[in-house]
Amino acid sequence: MPCRRRSLLTCERAGKPALLCLEGTSTNIDAYMADIKSVSWADIPSFQKKVSERHRETLAGPGDRVFGGMEEITHLVGKSGARGNRGEMGDVRDWLGARGLGEAFGVVVGGGAF
Repeated sequence: MPCRRRSLLTCERAGKPALLCLEGTSTNIDAYMADIKSVSWADIPSFQKKVSERHRETLAGPGDRVFGGMEEITHLVGKSGARGNRGEMGDVRDWLGARGLGEAFGVVVGGGAF
C-alpha cells in the first residue's frame, strides 16, 4: 500500500464530495498523489481525474500528527440529497473539528474556520 510505504497517515472520505487528508513529508505526499493519479486511477480517463489540493500546512514535528494510521471515515458520514448519495459535510466538519482541524476544514470547503 503506497501510504504505508511512504509513512503517511491519512483520513479518507469517499463519495461526493470526497476528502483526503494526508500527514507526512511534502515529498512523500507528492509521490503518493502521483501514484494515485497514475497507478490507482490508470483506467480512468484523464478528464475525470479531478483532484485539487486546497490546503497544506507544515507541522512542527511528528508529535503534531492527528491521525493514528489510515482512517476511512466514509461510514461515519450521513447521506443526504435527492438520491441519498451526497455526504453530509457537517458530519465531516464535526469529526475533523474534534481533532483540532476545524480551521483547516473551513479553508478547504471555503467557509472559514469552524
